[in-house]
Amino acid sequence: MAQATYVKEVATAGGKRKYRAEIWHKGIFYTSKTFDVKSHAVGFKKAELAKAIKGTLQSAAVRKQQRTADADLNQSIAYWAQRYVVENPGAHGKTRLNDYLLVGRLLADKTLRHFDGKTGAQLIKQLSKDWKLDRLPRSLSPVTPAKPIEPLKENTLRLRLSALMRLLHFAKTELPPGAKYQPPAMDELFEFTMPPAHAIPRTREPSDSEYGRLLAQLDGEGDFADFLKIIDETGCRLGEVLSAKEGNVDLFLVGGTIIGGCLRLENHKTIKKTKEKRHVPLSLWAAQVFANRIVDTVGDAALFKSLGNADAVCKTFDETCRAVEIENLVIKDFRRAFINRNKYCLSSMDLFQVVGKSSLLTSKEATDSEKAVLAAVGHTSLKTTAGYSVVDVQGLAQVFTRTSRMSRVALGADTSATVDAKDVEEMASLQAELAKTLQKMCSLGVTGGTRVTSAGYTNQRHRAIDNRLPALTPQKLTFEALPA
Repeated sequence: MAQATYVKEVATAGGKRKYRAEIWHKGIFYTSKTFDVKSHAVGFKKAELAKAIKGTLQSAAVRKQQRTADADLNQSIAYWAQRYVVENPGAHGKTRLNDYLLVGRLLADKTLRHFDGKTGAQLIKQLSKDWKLDRLPRSLSPVTPAKPIEPLKENTLRLRLSALMRLLHFAKTELPPGAKYQPPAMDELFEFTMPPAHAIPRTREPSDSEYGRLLAQLDGEGDFADFLKIIDETGCRLGEVLSAKEGNVDLFLVGGTIIGGCLRLENHKTIKKTKEKRHVPLSLWAAQVFANRIVDTVGDAALFKSLGNADAVCKTFDETCRAVEIENLVIKDFRRAFINRNKYCLSSMDLFQVVGKSSLLTSKEATDSEKAVLAAVGHTSLKTTAGYSVVDVQGLAQVFTRTSRMSRVALGADTSATVDAKDVEEMASLQAELAKTLQKMCSLGVTGGTRVTSAGYTNQRHRAIDNRLPALTPQKLTFEALPA
């Protein structure tokens, strides 16, 4: 009997005879249906088989796949956020994973279909406006209304939107093959570079050449150039530098000449956890930059107030990078460069105290003597032992003067000069010699524990600004004892 007219005869539980038409083509099953009348079953089979041969009938497997895809496309963003967090527990830190869950809560009434193609792009653009006034916290704790709602910072908004985009791309990879879904292309939405997923730790650092090009673009001076110098010389976070005031800066002098200093951070990222201020030693170069800022700043205003908030600083940095064709560089990479430049030059415990918590500092970097101390006091973490360590700020200021790259970078940033390899080598040698001399003077007790205010110093490099000093108030012409 021809395949096109063959139908299977089956009997029901009650003994009734029926006819089942099964549609197969080239070994692929398409569909089946049972009839009471044989001729109806044969007619159905002929019609459906013709469709299968022409390619207008989907196989049973394809239809099942489509039903699964439809079910996934109809899942809420909250479902995809929860699934992403469960399947990628090590891809981010706990705080960042909470960003994904927050996006899921905000979009619990939206499905993947809402974010398909151009329609999805329009919705995301609208969310970029609506979310500015939605300060729902990552935590599930109840929110107590206090201050009037302030718009989200652009960086916070960027992190939230980038979490949404990463969720959509994750969902795309989890859909069955052939599912009709395309995440919207939203590259133009982000004025900053998309934050990386930290499954692979970031290793980017600004090279001497790149740092020099940035300073050259900024003419080596001015507010933003000073800001970059402080970031590179101290390893501080962006917000820590922006909040620095005159009262946070101590300058160390020898015979009226600045040789280093200390930045006392009273409000830093981990202050709520540590309950302690951080003391950041300042190299000779960083201290000189701060001294200039103090003289140029009126009253007790932030020394870098003119740069605006963190968003404005990031935009200026990105614009400067684009101007000199530097790609994939963020301000935090300067902190990484500082840590890697100094981690073998001083104790890991001292570096913990100076830069605060950082993923770059682990007990693996501890010296044998530090590990011995760790074992002796019964600690399991180097960070715990570091809490007991007392930092020699003046000594470390000289170490940072020695490890600083400011002299060779400044030489490279001078576009009017021809840079010779011998000059760079000589500068590095002189810098190392200077650091040794200053350290020796410290050990001999030549440098006292003094805090010098804006008008209380003279320096050959700064004599050009000395004529501004009489305009300052008499109180600023004093030296104060450093706190014990």
